[in-house]
Amino acid sequence: YLRQAGSQLARIADSPLVASFRDRYYAYRVRRIKNQLEANPHDVANLQHLGCYYALQFKEKKAGGASATDLMELKEMTRDYYARALQGISTRLDPVDGAKILHMTTTNLLMVKEPEFNSIAVEYMLALARSPVAMVEFCTKSEFQERGSSYNYAAALTMLKMEDNWEKAAEVLEEATSVEIGGMRPIGWQHVWQTPTVYIPEIGPSTPWWDVELLPIAKVLRENYDVIKKDFDALVKTDAPSAYPNLISAGGTWEMITLFTRKSWDPKVCEALPNIARLLQDALPGNKAGLPNIVYNSEEVSIFRVTPGTTVLRHNGGVNARVNVTIGLRGCQGCFLEVRNERREWADGEVMAFDDSVDHAVIHEGPEDRWVLTVGIMHPQLVAQPWLFGRCHTGCTEYQELADGELERYRQMAPPGTKFDFSKAHAKGIMECEQRLRDLRAHRIRD
Repeated sequence: YLRQAGSQLARIADSPLVASFRDRYYAYRVRRIKNQLEANPHDVANLQHLGCYYALQFKEKKAGGASATDLMELKEMTRDYYARALQGISTRLDPVDGAKILHMTTTNLLMVKEPEFNSIAVEYMLALARSPVAMVEFCTKSEFQERGSSYNYAAALTMLKMEDNWEKAAEVLEEATSVEIGGMRPIGWQHVWQTPTVYIPEIGPSTPWWDVELLPIAKVLRENYDVIKKDFDALVKTDAPSAYPNLISAGGTWEMITLFTRKSWDPKVCEALPNIARLLQDALPGNKAGLPNIVYNSEEVSIFRVTPGTTVLRHNGGVNARVNVTIGLRGCQGCFLEVRNERREWADGEVMAFDDSVDHAVIHEGPEDRWVLTVGIMHPQLVAQPWLFGRCHTGCTEYQELADGELERYRQMAPPGTKFDFSKAHAKGIMECEQRLRDLRAHRIRD
């Protein structure tokens, strides 16, 4: 009944009558906002509304085959309104309110999904990364958590690299790694092709492609391929959820069926794939050792499907503490995994492994759907050095709180002389950010 009602509502929404009403309503809203801007040309909210409106108009007209002149006009109006809004946020709003609006605006602009305006999103991300509201999180959160400044630097870099704007990416990398607060340089990225939000310096140097012989899980997958394939072949066709929609090229499909994530096995999926679940039950090193997750999918077991013609855009996994081990199941011909600009072709029954924090992409040029089983495991260097979790001075990672006494237990494992007390540096950093906020507020009052 709900599906039927939904399809009827969709038909109504697409009807000429509703479309005509919507267009008239939007035209009325635009006229009203422009009238308000005449009275107050620095109204940030209205500037953003118009920027978003013209961005959506651009996308719609572009899909409808509008002329280059019309598209150029819409693009210039979009850029102008967003630029004026950013100037207003930077010079007129309280920095705390400004940071919230920067985040909201960036999110809304990314939802438009129009590459022409990615450069605007990058400028907003960089403005937020430089804000003392984001910077202070280097002192109030540990390196095992997502901190506002590094999160936005990383997001800006991801977008720049998607567009192959390596010159600008190099500039942003240099700026980010030069950030100093409380006498510390908290962003430790070494390479432009490895810029995850959560970066633990002791895990390294980076190995983009791993030798599968060094990973016991790779041997499990390779030696049990026939069993894995039997499970997969018996899988009843299911509507798998989209993996990460924002990373898929237009018209592409990337889906995932997850057996294990968030430190737990999905009973229904494991029932459908019993042999795979049994094989991997005790094969995830971090989970087996009882180590906390840094992010929700620090370890994960999933089957991925991509359709012919799909490109999964260049991205990274967000934390340099996971290695992906993947084995081809079906349709691998013509499907390539690209890690740090080196492409390798999947093959049925063959295993590949790579660092999830290094930029990677998928390009499917083959004739049929490609299916692979991918096992994400905690980085072997972190499993071998659990004492690193002793630096979670907030008592939690991005994903979970540490159990009572767990922080101290990890610290007792550390080599003699290991420093865990950064309270003086953090206190100094907080004072620096507070002073920066006062300076910015004083500037806005004078303005």
